[in-house]
Amino acid sequence: MVKPFQFARLPKIHFGCGKITELPGLAKGYGANILLVTGKSSFMNSIHGENLLNSFLKKNISSYHVIIPGEPSPEMIDKAVVNYRHLNINAVIAVGGGSVLDAGKAISAMMYRNESVVDFLEGVGKGEHPGTKIPFFAIPTTKIKTLFSSK
Repeated sequence: MVKPFQFARLPKIHFGCGKITELPGLAKGYGANILLVTGKSSFMNSIHGENLLNSFLKKNISSYHVIIPGEPSPEMIDKAVVNYRHLNINAVIAVGGGSVLDAGKAISAMMYRNESVVDFLEGVGKGEHPGTKIPFFAIPTTKIKTLFSSK
């Protein structure tokens, strides 16, 4: 078993069993409006998803939810940005596999942009993205039970 650790450099990395319990406190440091990006159902239907949402409530964090059911399309990213931009989102948290993490990164990068994400896609985009203005938390999962278990 790998012992818990964290890096001091930016971006800050926390690693270890049970570290997800620190997420609401870390996120609250950026504000009270969180956009949660997940896959279709595995995390949100788990006790870990329920615990995370309850922890947000206890910290007075409003969370909004975007579901990425598969490979994210530019249309999915643009739709999420349009749907949530007006809510003054303070941080994007993506919990899931590669598609979910990719979508979360793209959504956080585009949250305060008026262009389509297509304008910045490698190989087809016309511009260079100036960088994100909102924090992004990536919680990679392959097996929810394995990642979040305290044993």
